[in-house]
Amino acid sequence: PDRARRTAARAALLALLPAALVAQERAPVALTLGEAARLAARQSAAPQAAQLRVAQAETRSAQRRADLLPQLDGAVQLADRTFNSATLGIDIPTPPGTPPIFDPRGEVLGPVPTTDLRGRVSQALVNPAAFARLRAARGQADAARADVAGSELAASTQATQAYVQAQRAARIVAARGEDSVLAATLLRVAQDQLRAGTGVALDVTRAQSQLAAIRAQLIAARNDRDKAQLALRRALALPLDQPVVAADSLELPDAVDHVDTAVVVGAALRTRPELRALDAQ
Repeated sequence: PDRARRTAARAALLALLPAALVAQERAPVALTLGEAARLAARQSAAPQAAQLRVAQAETRSAQRRADLLPQLDGAVQLADRTFNSATLGIDIPTPPGTPPIFDPRGEVLGPVPTTDLRGRVSQALVNPAAFARLRAARGQADAARADVAGSELAASTQATQAYVQAQRAARIVAARGEDSVLAATLLRVAQDQLRAGTGVALDVTRAQSQLAAIRAQLIAARNDRDKAQLALRRALALPLDQPVVAADSLELPDAVDHVDTAVVVGAALRTRPELRALDAQ
């Protein structure tokens, strides 16, 4: 009986696990296109690694700047030493008839506690090599900061592309679902016409084939949608089980005025972070 009760308790626990897991599912996150781009630029791995490289480059720049500052060196030594009076090289005279202070043949003195304090201050007045190293370190820091902007731009671009692909996949699933409903309706119409004697069996067969093909397309579209969702979560550095809901539509933007190509190219040459990083390097 005890074993039966334990078995029943395990079965009840296993039956409750799916409900508990469902209750722990993450709440969907609604993101616009701009929010997705900013989120990817903020928490993706590449921008974070670029930020660490900036900190490293700034630390190296501070290290190079220290070469131009006054240098202070100090040392302290505590020791107990013994001396042989014969090695001091000091002959202390004494009055006649008075024994010498130290044995002329030498005697061991100590141990004597000693404290040795030494310090040194130096300043280079002219150091062209240090200035050159400092300028190089600052250039590397500027290049690292430009790399951060480039990494953020690349992460944002990847996230926006994944966002659009996920929306496109969702729209295709919706369209294939509507096609499936239409194909099922046409199949019922063909079957009704066949029963009424106004249709032929070939029409029913054709409608069934069309419905099966559209359902296969619907399955493939759902698979593509799931893969697009995974790609979007990966681009946003979100947990793979985090649902993401698109808050923007894929409507066409309003018409824009004609843009001068030379102006756009000039602005890109001035502001693109990749080019700024190359200039700094």
